[in-house]
Amino acid sequence: MDFFVRAPPPATNNSLTATTPPPRSPTEIFRKYLWYVLRELKFDHEAVSDLVYLRSALDLSDDDVAAALEERAKRVMAQFGTIMFDTSNMTDAGVERKASSRNFFSKLLYLVESEELWDNADNERFDLAKIFGCTQEDCDRLRIVSLYDIDLDKMMEGEGGGEGGEGGGEEEGQ
Repeated sequence: MDFFVRAPPPATNNSLTATTPPPRSPTEIFRKYLWYVLRELKFDHEAVSDLVYLRSALDLSDDDVAAALEERAKRVMAQFGTIMFDTSNMTDAGVERKASSRNFFSKLLYLVESEELWDNADNERFDLAKIFGCTQEDCDRLRIVSLYDIDLDKMMEGEGGGEGGEGGGEEEGQ
C-alpha cells in the first residue's frame, strides 16, 4: 500500500522538452497548410483565400511561397509520377496514381498562376510543367479556369444569377 502514498517524481526540464514540439518556421507552417489544402480541403475560392491570408499573416515573400510550391510539386511528382492521360494498359492502382498526379498538378498550376497569391505579378516563378514532365498542351488541358460551379441550365432558363450552389466548386480535371 506504500506505493499509493508516494507522489510522482517531479518533472525535470529534460522530460518537458522531450514532449514539446520544436518551434516551426513561418515557411514550414505555410508548407504544411498548403499540403493540407491540396489533399484534404475542397479546392475552391475559400481555400485559396485562406492560403493568401496565411501568407500575409506569416509575412512570407514571393520567394518563400515559390519555394514551398516548388517543393510540394517535386514531392508530388516523386510520389505520383509524371502526367499521363493514356492509362489503358495500367492497373487500377496505376490509374489512381495518375489521376492523383493530374489532380495535384491542376491545383498547383492554379496557385502558381494565381495573381492574388503573389505580391509581384511579374515575378519569375519555377516551371511546373518541367517538374511534372508535361507539355504546354497538357497544362492547357489541366488548367483550372474558375473555382466556381456554374449551372448553365439554370442560366439558360433565366432562373439563376450565374453561380450555382454556395459559390465554391471544382472545375473539370480535378
